[in-house]
Amino acid sequence: MLFKNRILMYNALVLILFVTLIMLMSLNVIKEHSESQFLSIKESIVSYNKKLLTTFIQSQNSNLSKEIKLINIEAKYLAYTFEHVSMKKVKTNNVWISDTLSEVFENRPKYIKAIEYIDISSDIIHRFDDNGYKTNPFKFIRSNFLEKQKLYVVRDDNSHNIKRVYFYEQLTNIKQGVIAIDIELNQFIESLGIQNLDDNFDFTYFLMDENINLITSNPEEFSDNKVMNNYLYNLNEDIKEKIKDKKTGVISIEINECLYNLTFNVNYKTGWYVFLVTPESVINSSYSSIKSYLLSSDDKLINYFILLILTLLFVFLFINSMVMKNLISPMNKLILQARALRDQKYDKAMIKIENKGDEIEGLSYVFSEASSTIKTLIEDLEKKVEERTLQLEKVSQKANEANKKKTIFLSNVSHEIRTPLNAIIGYTEILKENNGIGNKNNRYFNGISNASHTILSLVNDLLDLERIKTDNYELKYKKVKLIKILKDIESIFLPLSIEKGLLLTINTDDVPNSLDIIIDELRFKQALSNLISNAIKFTYTGYVKLEVDINQSDSVLFKVIDTGIGIPEHQLLNIFKNREQVNVEDQQEGFGLGLAITNTILTLMKGNLFVESKLDQGSIFTIELPKETVVNDISYPLFNIEEKRCAKKDFSNLRALVVDDVEFNREILQFQLESFDIKCTLAESGIEAISAIEISDFDIIFTDISMPIMDGVELSKTLKSMNIHTPIIAVTARATVQEESKMNDFFDYYITKPIDKHQILSGLCCALDM
Repeated sequence: MLFKNRILMYNALVLILFVTLIMLMSLNVIKEHSESQFLSIKESIVSYNKKLLTTFIQSQNSNLSKEIKLINIEAKYLAYTFEHVSMKKVKTNNVWISDTLSEVFENRPKYIKAIEYIDISSDIIHRFDDNGYKTNPFKFIRSNFLEKQKLYVVRDDNSHNIKRVYFYEQLTNIKQGVIAIDIELNQFIESLGIQNLDDNFDFTYFLMDENINLITSNPEEFSDNKVMNNYLYNLNEDIKEKIKDKKTGVISIEINECLYNLTFNVNYKTGWYVFLVTPESVINSSYSSIKSYLLSSDDKLINYFILLILTLLFVFLFINSMVMKNLISPMNKLILQARALRDQKYDKAMIKIENKGDEIEGLSYVFSEASSTIKTLIEDLEKKVEERTLQLEKVSQKANEANKKKTIFLSNVSHEIRTPLNAIIGYTEILKENNGIGNKNNRYFNGISNASHTILSLVNDLLDLERIKTDNYELKYKKVKLIKILKDIESIFLPLSIEKGLLLTINTDDVPNSLDIIIDELRFKQALSNLISNAIKFTYTGYVKLEVDINQSDSVLFKVIDTGIGIPEHQLLNIFKNREQVNVEDQQEGFGLGLAITNTILTLMKGNLFVESKLDQGSIFTIELPKETVVNDISYPLFNIEEKRCAKKDFSNLRALVVDDVEFNREILQFQLESFDIKCTLAESGIEAISAIEISDFDIIFTDISMPIMDGVELSKTLKSMNIHTPIIAVTARATVQEESKMNDFFDYYITKPIDKHQILSGLCCALDM
């Protein structure tokens, strides 16, 4: 038998044996591991479904918190209304109480069943409901008034049923009086989106108090709900303690030999629990279909695998046969050529083997060309290095151009977002003032304004990050009292912490009133504010604390400590990256730039930012600044920055020219200037503004930067060439570093859109030197 045929036969036999073994082993492995894989999949599905149920309950808990907060606000409002109405009544007898209750009850929300006035001094309760007015003896217990959210549940002594749910509010001017609001239980049910679920979803839900006693449920809608009620009334103490310890989660329970999943979550404001009971089949519902699908896929995979193996076998035998026919004879010559190339004998290696144009001849040609190419590369190496250098320079130039385009893009983003925000915020303020403070739509206006300022904050974060990462960005150091910075921070965040029910502590005991710190005050406040704002945002109970340690030998430490939700350990390395937010289940609004900006600012100040955190226990963010920060070191570039504080002046005799090509921008600025009694003249373009200036004299000019034909910069240049020196304030929607430099060169002051009265007031004071 010929050598090539023996090789072909041996290769075929080895390949067939190898393929057979691989096929048998693969089938065996698939069968052995299928069951374990299905169990793993089942565990994953059950775990995932439990997380979905937990997340769903948490969202319903949030709805409950919002509803209770709204009811609390309504209780305060009704108490205020009661006092306001009662001031008009003659208090010679109790008739004024019934009349006042009647008038307040008439305008109550529908979910309030009754309004009661408790006279603490006489131990009498005056009640007004749909049945009219009546009085009863009543001993007011002060401890009930101090319960969570001023909410008190009254139960029947002989059953588990609730008689009433009250919200109490102490009257301000009537010291011995308390207003009690009797709330419909259905109001708490309606606040939960659970009742709007698909009818095909088998579930039962309950609202329980802090002692795991029933408040309300959905008994009319499910046949087995009474069984659920009886089970939960008699829930054993071990399960109750487990629920109280975990606060949130999923536990399995057995009712009448049927397995159910009890998903629960505590409301930290009221102490109440939201329970959702679903059959075990809900969590396992998707497993059987997935298993069937996977088994079908495995069968198809095995068939395809066998078909593929057989196809590859025949292809291999065919190719192997074709190659062996022409490979053997010229092999030695090809080996010699390869050895010549290996030994760098390029002249011998470039001799081509003629073999009827087959693969061997092709390899020979490749070796020959490779030899020629290597020889040429060696000779022209220096030239290639020079060419590569030129290429790198071109790449660097393209990178610089891309960076410029990024700056232009940020400027455009700022302009395109700030311009409509100016209209939204401006018109909202106009509507609020025109409609009056007491208008019920004022809440909606506040919602629009808050949402708009949130968008503006996001844009400012992006621009802040761009500013501080600019190569030529410089910090503006000055000497300032450390105690002043701490007091400013306290005044900013104390109302926010009180509103959220948190204790905010700023430890200033070790900080002397005379201690100076040399720093960029604005940027350091921004860094410190970012940390405290995050701490308050992600802390729902407990405290937020700022500690200052100036006694370290080589540094000054500022520690922000909270008892919030904490950060997972595997996320600690990511929190200072751009656009990173951790705690996805509790994700807040924003791009995740706050900590990135803070870290960059502190790096510019030659400081460091550290974090320690444990999940569900809290976090500690530490700012470390160099020790020389707190001494008067003349090596620091001190800037004499005069902070101009402007009180409202009398502008009634001023005339202002407003120049903007967008109508709503002119209207909003005119409205705000006229609130200062300033007379306004409007112009749609720079050319129209010049015409107006030639006819009349103006005390101040407000001009947009981006306008067609003649923009704000050209208008400023033209007025200076006409020897007109009226102060000009630029109004711009762009706020990049490059734009700020341009505005400082051509204008007396500039304000950014969306504009407000504080900006206008500062601009007027500075531009007019008042």
